[in-house]
Amino acid sequence: MKTVLLIVRDLKLRQLLKSGLEARALQIFSAANGREGASIARRETVDVVVVNILGLEEEIDTLFSAMRAEVRAPILLLTTSDDESGEVAGVSLSADDYVIMPVGIRELTARINTVHRRALNFPHSTEILRAGNILLDPGRYAVYVNDLPVQLTPIEFHLLKTLILATGKAISRPDLLAEIQPISPKISPRSIDVHIRNLRAKLSKLTSHYYIETVYGVGYRLSIPK
Repeated sequence: MKTVLLIVRDLKLRQLLKSGLEARALQIFSAANGREGASIARRETVDVVVVNILGLEEEIDTLFSAMRAEVRAPILLLTTSDDESGEVAGVSLSADDYVIMPVGIRELTARINTVHRRALNFPHSTEILRAGNILLDPGRYAVYVNDLPVQLTPIEFHLLKTLILATGKAISRPDLLAEIQPISPKISPRSIDVHIRNLRAKLSKLTSHYYIETVYGVGYRLSIPK
């Protein structure tokens, strides 16, 4: 039986979703906020985290950071935004996927099963990777630059991992997209540039070296200064 951590501020909606998902043979742990959710995640084994952004806007960044620190489970974001802004919300946070509310229990269950299946099928190497003063630890889902931690979204993490594995070689946007789609099927080609820009910004805060180069007409390349 899959276990789901459901974080929803509104009590009525939380109870409605909990009872509906339990009727679909899922074990549900529910919380009203990030603090309660993190506490549950420390005590219980969780397969999928479902977060309704409504009512949690002020703490959503810290909530997602806490979830990533406590569990390796995929995070499914519930949002009332339209498709495009829903994708932006998923990009700016660290959601593995998102669902537009309102949503039926049958569809929500299917999406939970899908993100869980993707997490199981996506290969995770535990070999530590190094490129210059960047260290990427897949086992701990951690990245360090000059021995200082860098907080990356799952998409940024896998983009960096892909670039490190091909250090010095140009990787096309379609190839980068293909690497990311197993964890984020809804990602669009134009989103790759946004994720790369965000990744560059985070790395540049800790190093003066410009690692990720644009290869015009092709894609991107990770170059390590000698």
